[in-house]
Amino acid sequence: MERELVKREERFRSLVQYSHEMIGIVDENGKINYLSPSFERILGYDTESMIGINAFEIIHPDDADFAMEKLTEVLHHPETPIKSELRVKHENGDYMVCELVSTNLLNKPSVNGVAINFRDITSQKKSFEIIQHMAFHDEITQLINKPRLSQLVTHEIQSSSQSSRFSLLFMDLDNFKYVNDSLGHHIGDMLLKEVAILLIDQVGERGHVSRIGGDEFVIFLQSTNPETVALETAQNIISLFKKPFHINNYQLYMSTSIGIVVYPDGGEDFDTLLKNADMAMYSAKNSGKNTFRIFDHKIKKINERLFRLQNDLRTALTKDEFVLHYQPRICSGDQKIVGVEALIRWNHPTLGMIPPSEFITIAEDSGLIVELGEWILETACKQLVEWENSESPPLTMSINFSTIQFLQVNLHENVKEIIEKYNVNPKNIEVEVTESAIIDQDLGIQENISKLKELGIQIAIDDFGTGYSSLMYIKRFSADTIKIDRSFVMNLEEDTTDIVLAIINLAKALELNVVAEGVETLEQFNKLKEMDCNEVQGYYFSKPLPCEEIEKQFLLKTR
Repeated sequence: MERELVKREERFRSLVQYSHEMIGIVDENGKINYLSPSFERILGYDTESMIGINAFEIIHPDDADFAMEKLTEVLHHPETPIKSELRVKHENGDYMVCELVSTNLLNKPSVNGVAINFRDITSQKKSFEIIQHMAFHDEITQLINKPRLSQLVTHEIQSSSQSSRFSLLFMDLDNFKYVNDSLGHHIGDMLLKEVAILLIDQVGERGHVSRIGGDEFVIFLQSTNPETVALETAQNIISLFKKPFHINNYQLYMSTSIGIVVYPDGGEDFDTLLKNADMAMYSAKNSGKNTFRIFDHKIKKINERLFRLQNDLRTALTKDEFVLHYQPRICSGDQKIVGVEALIRWNHPTLGMIPPSEFITIAEDSGLIVELGEWILETACKQLVEWENSESPPLTMSINFSTIQFLQVNLHENVKEIIEKYNVNPKNIEVEVTESAIIDQDLGIQENISKLKELGIQIAIDDFGTGYSSLMYIKRFSADTIKIDRSFVMNLEEDTTDIVLAIINLAKALELNVVAEGVETLEQFNKLKEMDCNEVQGYYFSKPLPCEEIEKQFLLKTR
């Protein structure tokens, strides 16, 4: 019997000595009475020298109160194992995270103390923290991500009183896609990091900055006066974006559009708040970008209408809901009609007549602009032939092309096919291209414009004076017409007379036709006539008219 007890004791000693877990015994005050040999192997301490020392001396100071609470709990629950997690000091001064299982065995004469099993979980803890960080932080910027932002906002909503208010700022970088497409995603990623740093510096301790995807950032601001603070922050951010970002050897000028929503006026849960902030941001973009908008129900109605138009636009062509209106171009000399500009309208079955300003951008974003552009060209060519066959006066049919259309590889083939289908003289077709499109460096745009010229089609530079084109671009594309932007004509009686005269003289020197858009008063027309502007177009003579009306007012009466 005695031999069996000796064997058991030896077996126990071996298990304790070679265990990967540390075993210790402390009294009710935390004084160490026993440490297993593995304690020295894992934490580096000489076990004999540790006997009599209070265990709290090797507990992290920040964990001391928690450790005392756990010891008290253990003392009140004899023989009940109680788990805890503490940082324990290594002999070299580092701290290791240990999982402790403590059992009150003070009533056991063989132990007469609190038995503690220590297990080193430092590596597991670090791995868990890394996984947690990855789960709740953006990989590129290291900002918190959308799930973590949702947690923070939801917690604030659930724990706050009804008088508590905060705001979300939804940011989108304007034209960020061009950075990725032209300079590469690595430059785009570096730019995102710089933006993150700028936002963190701006927000400071007042809230949280999150990147929720792509080039979209959300700022969560907590304040007793959230609307004022949000507006000030948005204004400051827009001002900071006026300075260029220096990325590698590039100097990038960026802008941002910001949507603001305030809790609880703008929503009572995270998803609603984020959706409404997103709406406000798109309202800022539609207002010309580089600005901010605060969400209200007017914006909500606008976006609900926008959403409806996005859905309905996809079937509008097949349902034959589009029509063309025509605005006359008038010769300044004899005030006779010399051409028309074809302008699309959407005759929506329930919303009525919708101007292009409401749906062209939607068509461009969705890719429908190519199909829509072909419909405009075909409808206009068909109408031009009908007028020519009815012995109307000779007309130039002016048609607007989107920049996206100029990016189509087969553009000139499609145009040629439509012209030949209706046997239209290409010299009577004028394609309007915006000034920004002709200075675009995309070779596809340049090539398509050149091929349209080869077909015999005339090229008009629209909105002239609003961009940065040079004589080189005008000569390169052999433009036939310059159209003076309406913004200059509108202020003709104030401070743009010299600019308009300079454009007209430039056109004359280059032997180009010049058309003034947006003529609305007799005074404007008389001034343009004095300046020898070839043609005028605007509400002074006529708004865009349906086919029947323009025939009645301008074409049939000239026979």
